[in-house]
Amino acid sequence: MATCAASESAVDRQRPLEFVQVSDSYFTLGNRKFYFTGTNCYYVLTYSVDEGTRQEVLDVFDGMEELGLTVLRMWAFNDGDRWNALQPEPGVYNRRVFRGFDWAVAEAGRRGIKLVLTLTNYFPDYGGMLQYVNWTTGSGNVNDFYSNSECKTLYKRFVRAVLNRRNSLTGVRYKEDPTIMAWELANEARYTSRPGGGAMRNWVREMSRHIKNIDPNHLVTTGSEGFFGEGELSSANPSAFFDEVGVVTELQHRVRNIDYISAHIWPTQWLPDGNLRQHRRFAAQWIRAQARLGRDLEKPVVFGEFGYQPDGNPRRNVYSTVYNVIHNLASRGRPVAGTNFWMLASPEYPDFGSYSSMKDGYTVYPDLDRRGRRPSVNDTLPVDPCRSCCVQDGHDCSACNDGQGKDAHGKLKAALFDAKRRFPALQHLSLSTAFFCAKNPLLSKMCESIPSEIVAGAGGLCSRSQRGFTRPGVLRQIRENAVNMNALNVQV
Repeated sequence: MATCAASESAVDRQRPLEFVQVSDSYFTLGNRKFYFTGTNCYYVLTYSVDEGTRQEVLDVFDGMEELGLTVLRMWAFNDGDRWNALQPEPGVYNRRVFRGFDWAVAEAGRRGIKLVLTLTNYFPDYGGMLQYVNWTTGSGNVNDFYSNSECKTLYKRFVRAVLNRRNSLTGVRYKEDPTIMAWELANEARYTSRPGGGAMRNWVREMSRHIKNIDPNHLVTTGSEGFFGEGELSSANPSAFFDEVGVVTELQHRVRNIDYISAHIWPTQWLPDGNLRQHRRFAAQWIRAQARLGRDLEKPVVFGEFGYQPDGNPRRNVYSTVYNVIHNLASRGRPVAGTNFWMLASPEYPDFGSYSSMKDGYTVYPDLDRRGRRPSVNDTLPVDPCRSCCVQDGHDCSACNDGQGKDAHGKLKAALFDAKRRFPALQHLSLSTAFFCAKNPLLSKMCESIPSEIVAGAGGLCSRSQRGFTRPGVLRQIRENAVNMNALNVQV
């Protein structure tokens, strides 16, 4: 009964919203300009499916409100034999997962949060392009995704299913829901076998046209990192390596159905030997180069990802550089519209990709005690008892006697499955071994062979003793930028 009542509440309290649009190289929302400070959270879809994990999504929404963030970029895909897969088999969609997706969209809409929904991934996390290739050619070459007709048909079919989805809570089709700001074709797509950029542009043209034919209401962008091709802007690329990854942002963002320019900022990944000063200088130059492209193409620029590690003063300084340069450009009328830092998470969520090969280190945790938690469409969530019993008592999560315990068990089981797939030498690995090593990491040599993310997952998913924490100076920097960018939202 509680779930049913919550669903009705979500519909009753859905805010009347308007679509974000592009006008003269800036965004508009209603009769005002729309500049924003936002964030990423890749786990929103998978954690929205089960009531036992939804609190970690609500913490993100609560944190966004506390920080003044208005746009959330999230994955709208999860493919293959994975926990809470939206597309477990080619062309087959999980209704239960779609209902969780509905809940996340309804909750965001109720709070006035705009969503940027990413439709696939160049990297293998959450399935993405490689999963399509494995379903079709079986070559293991992700570049096949762009040229193989069967891959393209499956992707188009998936896109059509998502856009035409009717939300089970609000009754609104996704393609008609103003909660959604934009569709991203893919996360950080690269076409390394065709570095000239023309082949990627052709794929972008075909898929953006496909989306616009189904959904003329929403914006479409690429999800690109933003590397430049040959020309004067190429000097802004972090190194010569990125000249050859097949992106050429000038070509793909010139496509008519691409509404705004996507770029990312990853100083520590792209310049691994650089120091803090060099990273800040690169970020500033990169932002200005992207703004010049926006001017040339007469399209807004959004920095859909940026991050920095470690936490504390280094992160605060880089955030300050990114935010100050962007605000200064935007306040002078340059076509720079917003940012999404990577990433905001619940304090209960460990700082790593839950069943991914990626150990993150960039996560920002909100101060949820700064302001009381607001009522939500899922107020009555029980605490997962498995979190406090697994590592402490040495039990497998499946031994817990309720559904929430099984949810936690399922997440860690997925992480172990992924590790075994990537590392054949770990076929012996069991859940009980992971829990033992999380509790006693120095007591056994067998723990040395287990990937750190698996041990961290066992500890992070099953122990509430350590909550995520971000230094106040970083959070203050985010809040201040949100205020500054919002002040630019004047009437047009």
